[in-house]
Amino acid sequence: MKFYTKKDHSINDGIVIDVKDERAAAYKSVELVNMGEADFIMKGKIQTADLLKAVVDKEKGIRTDKLMSHFAILEVPTYHKLLVITDGGMVMYPNLEEKKEDNRKCSRCYAIPWL
Repeated sequence: MKFYTKKDHSINDGIVIDVKDERAAAYKSVELVNMGEADFIMKGKIQTADLLKAVVDKEKGIRTDKLMSHFAILEVPTYHKLLVITDGGMVMYPNLEEKKEDNRKCSRCYAIPWL
């Protein structure tokens, strides 16, 4: 796995996969994770419902029996640090163990060198 910094990353380093619509894009991203071709899914201009439907699909999705949540990293120009928000609605009433697990998953994001 290679990590990119802002100085050595270029849009030309990636590949573009043409799909017919957002739903197809969601399923393609899940397929790439399942094949080991991608490490994570980054949500862009796609409806959350379309993405989650692909993620939790019982046959093609990437769900497991473990807690599933998400996190968002926000860069606010007027604030001196990155802000991380975790689980903004997937687990409506987490118990203490679920909160601990979510925190462990989220804390790993700080180790990503390109942030």
